[in-house]
Amino acid sequence: LAIAAFGTPVFAAPGYTAPGLWSDFGAASWGLLGALAVVLGLYALVPRSRPIAAAAALAGAALVLGLRAAELPLVGSEYDGSSAGIGFWLALGAAVVSLVAAGMAVAGSRRSA
Repeated sequence: LAIAAFGTPVFAAPGYTAPGLWSDFGAASWGLLGALAVVLGLYALVPRSRPIAAAAALAGAALVLGLRAAELPLVGSEYDGSSAGIGFWLALGAAVVSLVAAGMAVAGSRRSA
């Protein structure tokens, strides 16, 4: 879900070509690749972490994914006729899933304590 969120455009507008990981790779794509590496790195650390640290990592991943989704109102408003792309919905969904998993990690730590 996170890979697709960073690989697809957050918004579409006439005459605008969004930077991507698979097409139109440019300077902005390196930022997408870095953010994706951070999110995937956090996800990789979660299974080996204690519950509170795992929840913090998942909340951080949700924050990065939320910033990806925030590209629509922050940048998309500058272009006439812009609309939400599939990347917006994927980033929003991945952020929600990360927050739910963080909540589950916290709840699991309270039950075992």
